[in-house]
This record gives sequence, structure tokens and C-alpha cells, in this order.
Amino acid sequence: MNKKSKYLLSVIGVSLTSLGIYGFYGGEEQNTTTKELPKQEVKVAEQEVKVAELESKLTVEATFPSYNLEELNQKADLIIEGKPTAVLDSYMVDENVPFTKFAFKVNKVYKGDIDKSKEIEFLQDGNSEMVFEDHPLLKVGKKYILFLRKSELGDLIMVGGPAGKFEYKESLKAYEDNSGVQLDENLTLK
Repeated sequence: MNKKSKYLLSVIGVSLTSLGIYGFYGGEEQNTTTKELPKQEVKVAEQEVKVAELESKLTVEATFPSYNLEELNQKADLIIEGKPTAVLDSYMVDENVPFTKFAFKVNKVYKGDIDKSKEIEFLQDGNSEMVFEDHPLLKVGKKYILFLRKSELGDLIMVGGPAGKFEYKESLKAYEDNSGVQLDENLTLK
């Protein structure tokens, strides 16, 4: 259980204890009427829903391979620049391996043989239920340079997880990965 869940459960526990003490000692009427019980039950149910919502989006840590630019170039079957246009699917494999399938409009091909007039599809680790702390999901409409390879199952995936993803930062006029490595539009380190 992560820190957020522990904190939220503690707050709920204190709240429920306070409600119980107030109900027992706090009011002028010592007897709880049936009209008051549904209100208390609703508050508890609302708090349980909030806990369930927080727990439904789990942030996990994972270790992904780390590659430098030369290694990314060697391992990639496809190096492209473009924008995700849609989330096509979000699912779990074996109940603990999350994936999101994206549609991606290619604007530029650096390596590989694809028709850039068409959208491609690829998988990213993580989904709407389980996200990786150092590998957030792509944002639809944002511009990226991606280093992709074919998996054993034939799907396109990012080389090294977050290592194969560079998001365009307007303020830098460059593409940047999660560790701060920057590339220009010619795949040159800045």
C-alpha cells in the first residue's frame, strides 16, 4: 500500500472515530434516530469511494534498461517524430503487466521503412489503472521522438521504456526524456 493510500485510510479512520464520538457524546439527543443513520452511512460510503478511486490508479516503480543515444539508435527498428492521436486500448496482461495501445501520426522518419502518410500503432508500458513513476503515458496531441522496436509478439514498443521517448518542450526548443537528456530535431544531443 503506498503512502497516499495509508494517509487516506488514516484520515478516514480518524473521521469515523470522530463521528462515533460526536454521535455518542456530542449531541443533546443521546439517541440516534433512524433519520440520522442514513446520512452517516452516506458519508462513510462517499469516503470509501474516494479510497477506491485512489487505489484504482496505482503508481508503481519499475527498472527499465538505460541506453545512451548510440545504443537507442542501434536497438531501434524505427525512429520517428510525430504525435499520438488516440488511445486505442488499455489493458493488463496476466493481471499485473499494464499496456496502452496508441495511434500515432508520423511526421518524420529517421530510421525504418514506413509510410509516413499513415498512422501507426504501438504499445507503451502502463495504462489507466497502473502507471510507472518514471514512465508516464504519452499525452495525445503532444509531439515526441520515439525509438521503437518490434517485440517478440510483433508489436511495436519503446526501446528501453522511458529511454526511448523524448517529448518536445517548447521552452527548450528541444526534445527531452525523463532524465533530462535533450535532442534537437536532427537527433543531436544538446
